[in-house]
Formats: sequence, C-alpha cells, structure tokens
Amino acid sequence: MLSVDTAKHLAGLLARRGINSIAVRTGADEDKSHLDGAFEILRHQRPDSWDDVIQQLNLLKGHSSARLIRRFNERLLHHLLLGDPETLAGTPRQRARIACYRDLMIASLLLAAGHTKSAAHIAQQTITRATQWEIAAAEIQALRFLRRRYATRGDNKKQNQSKEKFG
Repeated sequence: MLSVDTAKHLAGLLARRGINSIAVRTGADEDKSHLDGAFEILRHQRPDSWDDVIQQLNLLKGHSSARLIRRFNERLLHHLLLGDPETLAGTPRQRARIACYRDLMIASLLLAAGHTKSAAHIAQQTITRATQWEIAAAEIQALRFLRRRYATRGDNKKQNQSKEKFG
C-alpha cells in the first residue's frame, strides 16, 4: 500500500494532467463517490494519514475502509501508468522514458494474455524509441523481452539478432 504522502504526490500529478476522477465506470455508485472523495481530499486538504481520509469520508475504520484504500491505490497507479505521458513529465526525454516503460508494461500484459505478436510489435517500437532517446535500460529490457519471445517460438534467426544487439 502506498503511503499517504506518496498518494498525495501522485494525486497532484494526476490533477496537473486534468484528471478529476479516478473511479471506475462500473461498480457501485458508493464506491465511485468514495474513490473520488478520497481523490479530492488528497488533492485539496493534504491529510496526514489514511485515517484522516477515512474520517473525512465518514467511513468506519475496518474492512471496507482498508478495501477502499487498496482500490484507491490501484486506480491511482492505473491512471498514472496508462495515461498519456505527454501531460506528466517536463522534458521530451522524460516523456520518452515514461512512454518506454509504459509500453513495456503493456507488452508484458499482452504477452501474459497470450497476444505474443502484438506484444512483440510494441516491444519493437519501444526499442526504436529507446534507441532514439538513448534510454539504455528500457532498450535492454525490450531486447530481453524479444529474445525470450523468439527463443520460445524457436525463431533462432531473430533470437540471434536480439543477442547481437544486446551483447
């Protein structure tokens, strides 16, 4: 679970991006209002602890409040990771770095879902962007990703090309 200070900083980043709600579109209306209420409290009132947030939402401390905090943290991170990096960071290099790591995460999710061709395509795009901006760590991760994919497919030619680039 994120600390309340970390959540305050992340809520501030989202506010700068123009995001006013982190609630999911489906589910109970009560959950939506609580998630958005917690987001507003973190953005404007700067509480010192999660207990302050729960108290301001008029919730009883217990299982439902712990579940709300966990869901709030998940939604906060979801919006940060899958949002548009153009509105998050300052310099073009920072935006490129964020986009590279976001794309690597998306490629991993696609691979886990069995969509290997789409995952490899995104990893290849990540290599191109990382090479252009000289983001070595992201490039290495993407190359490792592709090398593993080609190794499991039995595509030795492409696996060797990845090895040559990777070193």
